[in-house]
Amino acid sequence: MGRQIAKRLGVVDRPVEPYLYNALRSLRHRGQESAGITIFNDRKRVVMVDDSIVRGTTMRRIVRMLRNSGTTEVHVRIGVPHIIAPCPFGIDMKTRDQFLARGRSDEEISKIIGSDTVGYLSLKGLEEAIGIKLGGLCCGCLTEEYPVDIPEGHLKDKIC
Repeated sequence: MGRQIAKRLGVVDRPVEPYLYNALRSLRHRGQESAGITIFNDRKRVVMVDDSIVRGTTMRRIVRMLRNSGTTEVHVRIGVPHIIAPCPFGIDMKTRDQFLARGRSDEEISKIIGSDTVGYLSLKGLEEAIGIKLGGLCCGCLTEEYPVDIPEGHLKDKIC
């Protein structure tokens, strides 16, 4: 995903500084959710592309590492729409209040994770990217509209 964005923008993928590369590798080995991250940089400005942000804790750490390595601008791009709700169908997601994007603007999310900007794929963009109308898919974690009735209270406080 990141390489296609870079190609379209005409951005050159330059190697990440050794300090940052080792830090990202360390996060992956500890089981953090950074395996999908692609970073494009010109030594001072970075565009970081990831598959999703759920709680934002890992993204905050990575942005902090980028800043500590001398990066002056960090722009985060996410390959799915805002994840705002739990999934009751077996995906391990937390309670609603733990989702970073829930009830927040992109500017608020950017401030929380420490980036200069953050941008998400829109629902329409997701539909175009996969070539399938979203009406036939479960997008409950993105829209809170589930394809079946969910028992009252099941998603309120329960960890799904």
